[in-house]
Amino acid sequence: YGTIWKVQYAFGTDEGFTLKAMDFLYLEIIQLARDQSVSIIDLGTVNNSDETINEGLQRFKVELGALKTPVYTMRLNLQ
Repeated sequence: YGTIWKVQYAFGTDEGFTLKAMDFLYLEIIQLARDQSVSIIDLGTVNNSDETINEGLQRFKVELGALKTPVYTMRLNLQ
């Protein structure tokens, strides 16, 4: 939205990983964002379904230049 972009649900095949297609895709998105004066790209969370950190995904995003920002979740039982 405007000067903030959100990347979500990226997926790669085995062949894509071998060819580093995801790296290329993200680098292209980052360059396009720079060209369009986008101020923030949200690369999404790195949590597994059990709320642990996916270390490989986190490393990938940090290598792209992402900053780690904690996101806290609160749950309220309404029963």
